[in-house]
Amino acid sequence: MRDIWEAKKGIGRLPVPILEPTPRFRELATRYLRTAKHLAGSTREDRQLHLGESGELVAYFGDRRIDEITRGDLLTWWEGEIDGRGRATRTGLNYLNALGAVFGLAEDLDHLERNPVTAFRGTLKRRRMTKRGRQEAEQTDRRQPIETAESLRAFVAASEAASRLRKTSGAPQRQRHAGHVADLLMLDAGLRVGEANGLRWRHVHLGESPNDLKRRLVIEESVARGRYKGAPKSGRSREVPLSRRLRRVLRAWWIAEGQPATEARVLPGFHPANYSNRHFALVMEDAKLTEHGYTPKNLRHTFGSWLCSMGIPVADVGELLGHADGGITAARHYVKWIPRGYVTPPTLSDGELVVDLIERITESPQSNPTQARTTESDAIESA
Repeated sequence: MRDIWEAKKGIGRLPVPILEPTPRFRELATRYLRTAKHLAGSTREDRQLHLGESGELVAYFGDRRIDEITRGDLLTWWEGEIDGRGRATRTGLNYLNALGAVFGLAEDLDHLERNPVTAFRGTLKRRRMTKRGRQEAEQTDRRQPIETAESLRAFVAASEAASRLRKTSGAPQRQRHAGHVADLLMLDAGLRVGEANGLRWRHVHLGESPNDLKRRLVIEESVARGRYKGAPKSGRSREVPLSRRLRRVLRAWWIAEGQPATEARVLPGFHPANYSNRHFALVMEDAKLTEHGYTPKNLRHTFGSWLCSMGIPVADVGELLGHADGGITAARHYVKWIPRGYVTPPTLSDGELVVDLIERITESPQSNPTQARTTESDAIESA
């Protein structure tokens, strides 16, 4: 009788759990954006663009329950929205990173056992390993260095000519001089645009002379997209040897600017869009290189590809470029320019650093980058 009475009263019966409904993608995207304050400013801007209420990913996946979205759904999305619209693989991967962040949050909240983005990345990797995948990657690869010595000489000559406009007065002429400095920070040191923007004079170590092997740049700040201040993309600082040519240009710029204080920016008031449209595009036009569609970032690619092609170890190139994983990313990015088999790196002359090899290419039509240079005078040193 007692058992019957307890059964009626529900004594000893386990409580039925109240299950919360699985959220939809839109709801989790909104929640993720509220917790994304730890991200770098430029990354946070991209995530807001992709996952905001008017973002493309919310428009596509917004009303789907998060546990209903499979790897097959991601493949359909990729084929329609990335491949189907002719977008670059890199653009698609940026979208995929945003998707992965939302699904990662779903995993943390126990709404998912497996992240479908992880599985889909494996699908993309297998596709890239096929012949067709390699061809597609080649077509969408934005790494487009200035590959011929003749074109590189034309670019440097046009950039130097623009800097000489500083002899006349006015803000536009000052911008062209600053543009020349930015050109060589990317070409001779491999800096990113944001790293050139974040450089301060205390980061510039000119050394006692053009042959001082301690001359260098210290890269520890970046201003991404002209407004997001922070650490370099790798998250850590690095040192880059200072070429004689860049040393000469930086010293002339420091004098022209009235010898600014150490905490001052090397390129004060630098705006990437203005630099690209009002200086870089005009230099490319003067150099007759507009048909190639070069962008400022391609100067960094030029730095990396030429050093690789001259036999500089790819791990060393990766360190100079500031890749977080050393030579792994550099090997992947610049595989086309890494010689097959061992190539003896060029011999450096007294006082010459590895970054000086870029100037050898542009010295004269008869110059050979693999031959050691003779010491040069630094005319500006006596200024």
